[in-house]
Amino acid sequence: MSPTALVLLSIVLVSCAASHEMPPFEGASTLDQTLKKDGYATAFEIAQSNGCSDIDRVITTTISSEAYSMSLLATERWVLHGCGRMYPFVVNVSGDGEGGTIVDVRSDL
Repeated sequence: MSPTALVLLSIVLVSCAASHEMPPFEGASTLDQTLKKDGYATAFEIAQSNGCSDIDRVITTTISSEAYSMSLLATERWVLHGCGRMYPFVVNVSGDGEGGTIVDVRSDL
């Protein structure tokens, strides 16, 4: 492969990796960065399966949130904005009973 082709391939690969970075979250959310990252990964896959790999921002709204037995129980509405469209989701977060957390992301169409 020529040096020019290698440089172009490198640019394409870096561009693809950059498009998967988590965009800014705006609005009310009770989730920490780790939980947002976990939820966003699933929401991004769904948006990508609908033809959008370029999400600009995520607008969040807390529907409910409470601490229960050292666990966070939360329901949020996320709207991913990208490719000229909006992709709405409901994100439910709950404890798994063993010290971990379950992040359930569902399309809200």
